[in-house]
Order: sequence, then C-alpha cells, then structure tokens
Amino acid sequence: MRILLSLLAGFALAALVFTNPGMDDFQAFVRARSETVIRGEAGEGTFARMLSRFGAQVAGALVNRVSDRDDYGLFSVYTIDFGGDGQADERWRFIGAAGRFFEIDAPASLRNGRRR
Repeated sequence: MRILLSLLAGFALAALVFTNPGMDDFQAFVRARSETVIRGEAGEGTFARMLSRFGAQVAGALVNRVSDRDDYGLFSVYTIDFGGDGQADERWRFIGAAGRFFEIDAPASLRNGRRR
C-alpha cells in the first residue's frame, strides 16, 4: 500500500511539473481573459467584437513587459504590476498550476464593482 501511495504521489508531482504553465501560456490566458472582459463591457455587435479582439491582442502583446513569473517547479506565480513600482495596490497576481490560472490578488481598482 505504501508503494502504491508513493507511486501515486510521485505521479501527481510529475504531472504538476509537466503541466506548470509557462509565459506563453500566461500570454494566451491574458488574451482570452481580456477579450472576455472587454466584450462584457462593450456588449455584442460587430464593433464590440472588433474592439475586444484588438484589445486582447494588445494586452497579450504587452503582458510580457509588465509581468513577472516566479517558477516554483510545481506551479508558477505571475504578477502584473500596473504601476511599475511594486506597490501591492497595483498588482494583479495569479497562480499557474496544472495548466490553469487562478487569481489570487487583484488591484483595488479592479476589486471594487467588478464582475468575476
């Protein structure tokens, strides 16, 4: 039984290492999330779709310049610093694990009145 549990734990850890998302994955996530947020604000219609696609492309292209990745092997922490000064009230943080991203902190300006 111990061997089986050890093998399962080892497999789970290896799976986490293998599925730890990289910066390219984060860039794609930011693009998709930006498009969803912009479309939600702009509504439906041809212009809204064009605007959301354009905004998502811009956000995806710029995310590498304004974000940092701390790689811990099993997972990564991504920080987008809108102010560029490291202040906690202007940081947006995500954990990337198992091929997914989970928001762990948002700037105060995004927390107030925001839809999730």
